[in-house]
Amino acid sequence: MDYLHADLKAKGVVTTSEPEQQPWGIFMTIQDPDQNSLLLVDSLVRMSIRNCYGLSKAFCLPA
Repeated sequence: MDYLHADLKAKGVVTTSEPEQQPWGIFMTIQDPDQNSLLLVDSLVRMSIRNCYGLSKAFCLPA
């Protein structure tokens, strides 16, 4: 995530938070040209489908 952060900043992308380590992974936020916030996540935990209540199944990997 640090490499991605540096690369995006070098390309002029607005970062609204630095990469932050959490027990479940690393995240940071950026802004698109329309000033929408985008959350980028590098997850350290694989979630099972049964643990993905409220999340799109596209974001839930089988355990």
